[in-house]
Amino acid sequence: MSDERRKLHDAVHKRNEILDILVDDPKTKAELIDICSKSRSTVDRGLELLQEVECVEYGDGKYHTTPKGEIALTAYSRYTDTINNIQKSGRLLNTFPNENSLNSRFIHEMDVHQADPKIPDLALEPIREILRESTRLLGLVPTVHLSYTRVIEDAINQSETSVELIIEDHLFSTLQNTNAYEFDRILDNDRTSIQIYNGALPYSLWIMTSENDTYAGIIVHKDGGIKGVLINNTSEAISWTRNVYEHYKNEATIEQ
Repeated sequence: MSDERRKLHDAVHKRNEILDILVDDPKTKAELIDICSKSRSTVDRGLELLQEVECVEYGDGKYHTTPKGEIALTAYSRYTDTINNIQKSGRLLNTFPNENSLNSRFIHEMDVHQADPKIPDLALEPIREILRESTRLLGLVPTVHLSYTRVIEDAINQSETSVELIIEDHLFSTLQNTNAYEFDRILDNDRTSIQIYNGALPYSLWIMTSENDTYAGIIVHKDGGIKGVLINNTSEAISWTRNVYEHYKNEATIEQ
């Protein structure tokens, strides 16, 4: 890392609180000291450093961020949010093989719901809440739990949600030959469209759409159990999730 890049990195890392305050409105030094609850000397050093890296300027008696400062703060905030989510969901992320690791576009601003080992199905409650308001559900289905079946069936019957599922071929064959998971009630419903994928699907991935919002999520499994749920409704996450879904849909066949 060059000296200039390191200086910018250090300035934003150490003085991001000042940038965060100034990004909304210019402030006098006295106002900054009051809001930051920092000493005058600390604010002085912070402003001097941020001015040196051209993230803050002084004019008309107040300090304000430059375009460079705003962009740097946005990039830093995104980085720290992503790192925090990686830390919170590390065990869940490590359940995915390297070739199917999650994209950072999904991890940024992601909500993490770890499953309680004693009551793992409770991790699905955020999905139930979203699905109650949804009119459309798209999903990749590499595995099935009875709890999934009931969540989807409730959405179809109570909310009249339309459902499109892409199911692994061997799993679909198993579901046709057993009623252990009560999945036949979903397969036989007129509001359900089933497509078969000849191979292994990477995630239990879903997209739920309502009149006002769209959510994407992944149910994390390991050793046959539910380990957690990852949810995101940012445009970047939705875009990445749709791309993954469409990739497998393009290679799937419609169940007759």
